[in-house]
Amino acid sequence: MLWLLLACGEGGDPAALSPCLEEDRAVDAVLGAVFSGDTVTVTVQEIAPAFPAVADNTWRLLLEDADGPLTGCTLSGSIDMPDHGHGGPAPDFVESTDGAYEMTARFTMGGYWEVDLAVSCETEDAVLLNVCVEG
Repeated sequence: MLWLLLACGEGGDPAALSPCLEEDRAVDAVLGAVFSGDTVTVTVQEIAPAFPAVADNTWRLLLEDADGPLTGCTLSGSIDMPDHGHGGPAPDFVESTDGAYEMTARFTMGGYWEVDLAVSCETEDAVLLNVCVEG
């Protein structure tokens, strides 16, 4: 069966089977990834499912500035697939503990996605989370 999948790709090119293999705009691994704005750093502490997927995705995000974890923040965001000229449903955010926030985002197809995160608390900042979703 594997030979059939490879034969159906562009000359057996693995990138034809996975849009993320050659995507250089996205982080290599979302779990543990660090994304930075001007003053805020976002670290992905947990993800479910284990890799970004076409489905609901739940990520635990740690927000920090130079003084440490940020609590009491209001987060909002939008999801965009720039190569296709469309977005997806806006993610939901819930504050957890010690500067951690749970984000639930739905990716509607495989490929390169950008999550534009707006942070409002002691500081205001924007952080871009650039990821690739297998599809």
